[in-house]
Amino acid sequence: MSVDIPGPPTRFGSAVSDIVEGFRQNWLWVRLAHQDLRLRYRGSVLGPLWQTLTTAIMIGTMGLIYAKLFHTELEDYLPMLAVGLILGSSRQV
Repeated sequence: MSVDIPGPPTRFGSAVSDIVEGFRQNWLWVRLAHQDLRLRYRGSVLGPLWQTLTTAIMIGTMGLIYAKLFHTELEDYLPMLAVGLILGSSRQV
């Protein structure tokens, strides 16, 4: 009778199992994100809505100005600008 003893986990296997375990504990990171937002906007009347409003205003004004400067249609330029600003600002947080 032989017994199979598994070898040590590989780095890739450890990384995958860590990511899977992180998704299983989604309650934890949702709670941490909620707490971060509550603490960050504790003194604000508008709270997290303020971030959304300022981003929307910035996208609207920059879209109008840049569409005129670059002689492009606003309908073509605005979605690209919005995606670029939203995804670019998420890396700065």
